[in-house]
Amino acid sequence: ISAWITSPNVNIIGVCEDVSGIDSVYYSFESTMPASLADWIKLDGTSSWTIPVEEKADGDITLHIAAVDTNGKETKTTKTIKKDSAAPALTETTLGTGIINVSASYKDVITNENVITISGTYSDSTSGLETITITDSLNKDNPWVLSGEDLTGNSWSKTIELGDANGKLKDGDHTLTIVAKDNAGNSTTVTRNLKVDTQTPSISGFTVVTTPNYKTNWFKQNSVAIKLTGVSDAKKHDYTSE
Repeated sequence: ISAWITSPNVNIIGVCEDVSGIDSVYYSFESTMPASLADWIKLDGTSSWTIPVEEKADGDITLHIAAVDTNGKETKTTKTIKKDSAAPALTETTLGTGIINVSASYKDVITNENVITISGTYSDSTSGLETITITDSLNKDNPWVLSGEDLTGNSWSKTIELGDANGKLKDGDHTLTIVAKDNAGNSTTVTRNLKVDTQTPSISGFTVVTTPNYKTNWFKQNSVAIKLTGVSDAKKHDYTSE
């Protein structure tokens, strides 16, 4: 028994051999091995057993096994079960839960370098965190994986490139899926939505709102009001602005 378990029951396969044959097998979770079999729990079968551990706390569990042959002789052994039934805690604190317009919040970074930095916190006090994986919905085949020295303390940070495999930025809706997995295989997922729009808007024309001198068409004011028309961007958002 070496791997972490996450289920409420543990299936244990053992081998009990004896010249006279095996009569019964018992188990105990006591911290100290009980001296009398009267204080043990009898198992069904002599080679494969299912032992309930749902009432045992996560962490290291001491398991004693005793085999009794048909002559009444006993053999006892002790193993350690490692249990982790809880998913790791995971947060992402840079982007938050809202939808971020990258062209506004990260315009210079995205336009020039195609990168943003995201970060957050994690914790897993039992089996420990194994990896944090970040996947961009527009580049699913190239996830970013943090492990080992990337995960120190209880915080994480990763600079990622919002583009395809060749580093070309992709405009549109990006969903970042962030998955934390512990060493027992439990996982927690956080998602963040980004809107990337690097296309510059276009203006088809404008009209002057302020009325000029009716004789000369010249303005005496230091400023005049104009109305933009046919303003749109690559996302087909058309509007008029004054």
